[in-house]
Amino acid sequence: MRLDYIKVWKLLGVSKLPAGPQTSTLGDPPMDFSLTEDPEPYFVHIDKFQAVANGLLKGLLKGGEDGSLEERLDSEIGAAKARRAENRRLGSYLIALAVTDVPEPEFKARRDAGDFEIAIDGLDKEAIHKTYRPAIDAILTGLALRLPSNADLRCEEIGSVIFLTTNGAKPLYAFSFTRGNATLSVASLPPADLLDVAGSMAEKMLDDTKLRRPIALLTSSINNTSDPLQAYLDGWNALEIFVQSVFKSTYDAPVARDHGGGSSSGRKACDRSVGRGNER
Repeated sequence: MRLDYIKVWKLLGVSKLPAGPQTSTLGDPPMDFSLTEDPEPYFVHIDKFQAVANGLLKGLLKGGEDGSLEERLDSEIGAAKARRAENRRLGSYLIALAVTDVPEPEFKARRDAGDFEIAIDGLDKEAIHKTYRPAIDAILTGLALRLPSNADLRCEEIGSVIFLTTNGAKPLYAFSFTRGNATLSVASLPPADLLDVAGSMAEKMLDDTKLRRPIALLTSSINNTSDPLQAYLDGWNALEIFVQSVFKSTYDAPVARDHGGGSSSGRKACDRSVGRGNER
């Protein structure tokens, strides 16, 4: 069976994209990334999946007097589009797309619903997320490093879906049952080579396994849904781990200490860090 994995982020610090395609492919298995100002085509299956999920919760799939299944799902999808249009902000979006072949899962339950199928359990989505997370973290970090220094580096995930396509070319949506602050952002025109350079940096980051942890923390710190204090701590920890990983030999070398209990250069660096922390 074919598996599709789609994620969409709003890039808060990117206003209008340069002319020409902005694409990059990273990771093993590969994941394609692109920048766009119109994410709507990628919401076809995101909206359908969410509509079916809401239908399961509300009992829409049982039938009744409120129209056919297709009409009720169309109503859910239309409402989702309307909410997105109402809240949509001008700017740019990052799209992540992975397509691969997988063995057919052994679902606990499966039902044909006409032009699509639904199934319960059997698809380990957490493992799929884990497989592609290094590439996602790397590209988000690369974009943050490439954006102008005055730009808002935060990103906001606004949609994602994992679905299968059957041999009969029907989408199959698998489900598993388990148990706001206002801010101002500065968006700017990005460099023309934004995704090219970000992709090149991301490739180098993916090749260095020592960077996996600080990259994951940095990605958490620029995620717009993170708690502000947690985001600050994640960013600080990412910097510390990065410095210790990359400059480990410097940390392991003997350091000449003065009468104050530490090197003067180390004390100055600490003072600068504390000063910056106070400014925030």
